Amino acid sequence: MALIALMFYFGKPYIASLLPAPWAGIITALICLILCAPFLWMLMRHGSRSADVIALWNSGRATRVKLLAFQLLRLVIGAAFVSFIIGRTVYWNGILGIFVVLAIVFTIVFSPRLKKSSEQMTKTFTENMNQRELEKDKSTQ
Repeated sequence: MALIALMFYFGKPYIASLLPAPWAGIITALICLILCAPFLWMLMRHGSRSADVIALWNSGRATRVKLLAFQLLRLVIGAAFVSFIIGRTVYWNGILGIFVVLAIVFTIVFSPRLKKSSEQMTKTFTENMNQRELEKDKSTQ
């Protein structure tokens, strides 16, 4: 949300001052989607193949329905973010806009590059958090 807000508040007016109307919106949307893509991948796909999810999937039919509903909800939320970005920058109506949003969501969900970058971000975050915890424990001793 912060990336989207910053892009719309600062990036969109700046890009609009450099480019004509249709191109400014397209470039703004592309930059915003590129910046948000690893986070959207984590929202829509991260953890769907983990050992815990597989164990839950194998535990029964009722759990499968809940897991499918949860995964569908994650996809819908991710598509809503993409739709919001596209809708606020590029003014496409009807079926073309829906097609563009679905194509972007499909690209994000099945991108091996985004998987790699989001896993690297998660690893870096975890390492930083663990380092801070170790420093905190050392200072309290």
